[in-house]
Amino acid sequence: METKIACVTMILLLLLLIIVLPIDTRRKCLHRVRIDWDQFSQRLIDEGQFHKCYKMSYSSFMALAEKLEPYLLVDERQSCNRTGIEPITHINKLQMCLRWLSGGSYHDVRSNSGVSVAAFYASIHQVVDAIIAHPELQLEFPTSEPAQRHAVKAFERLSSSRIMKGCVGAVDRWLCPIRVPPKKEVSRVRSFFSGHYQRYGVNIQACCDHLSRFTAVTCSSPGGTGDAVAFLKWRLSAIVKNLPKGLYIVGDNAYTNTNQLLIPFPRPRITSSAHDSYYFHLSQLRIRIEMAFGLLVCKLRVFKAPLEISFKRVP
Repeated sequence: METKIACVTMILLLLLLIIVLPIDTRRKCLHRVRIDWDQFSQRLIDEGQFHKCYKMSYSSFMALAEKLEPYLLVDERQSCNRTGIEPITHINKLQMCLRWLSGGSYHDVRSNSGVSVAAFYASIHQVVDAIIAHPELQLEFPTSEPAQRHAVKAFERLSSSRIMKGCVGAVDRWLCPIRVPPKKEVSRVRSFFSGHYQRYGVNIQACCDHLSRFTAVTCSSPGGTGDAVAFLKWRLSAIVKNLPKGLYIVGDNAYTNTNQLLIPFPRPRITSSAHDSYYFHLSQLRIRIEMAFGLLVCKLRVFKAPLEISFKRVP
């Protein structure tokens, strides 16, 4: 009987410790001060640094913020009751996302914005999801006849003497560098290693227009996948296959040559002036996608270092 009483007493004491100890040891609530966007943005404008920080003009930033506002709304009352301060506005979320993508340290960005680490990363995901969901911000490959006609005329103007007629886009691959993916999230870690670039990554297939603006993109293939295979797995390949006669996209010789996908001749096979002329005029169009990837990496400097991503969030 005494043994049972001792055991019960011990259990009660342990339960008491479990209940009381966290109350005494938990961290105090931090009262943060949100960024004063009007004052902060005006200072950047006066210093001529706004575009450098966010890779766009102030007017473009505010126009984008207005479009995304309905997707980034929060319950102000619930937020104030929980934190004791004003909620994170849609402008604050957008400026954090753009500044981080532009190469800013998340430590500096989140502390200047007055948010916690968890709130910072949540804001990044919310902004990206909002951009993907907004109907006016969708990438659009020309599928209608008027859109294809406009694309053909635009690419034709880029070609010397308007030699290349019928191009509606330029396609290429870019290896997005990533950290070594965890085994629990991918079936074959080795498939993400690119032998050509000697690093881990994700095979990004993209198509652009004559102004190097992306019109279609996919990230569904590991970095070790060949471009021709990755392109066939892309839904765009079916659209390209059914292009009207005379229309095509251009790419490099990592792809399979078809009537709808023109690629350059390999160097040893450029034996005549006709081959050389074809290579030159094709390159005038194909360089647009290389410029697009160059602008992407230059503006969004977060891609300068390997990304640590969760494949559960990759569509």
